[in-house]
Amino acid sequence: MIDFVKFGILVKKKRKEFNLSQTDYARMLGFTTSYICKIENGKAKPTLQTIEQISKKIGMKITIFFEV
Repeated sequence: MIDFVKFGILVKKKRKEFNLSQTDYARMLGFTTSYICKIENGKAKPTLQTIEQISKKIGMKITIFFEV
């Protein structure tokens, strides 16, 4: 199972490391700013495909987001 809160925290941390606004990051990924905001706050439950897409863009392995 994916911990969406942990996922959101890591997405936000990586976005800030790249000095990107939520708007710029959303455009880069092809999402809306509000969707990125919801992901970062753990309020969205993105699909596995979306998680994979974001993971590739932020340079993290997708497995880090799964609880063991």
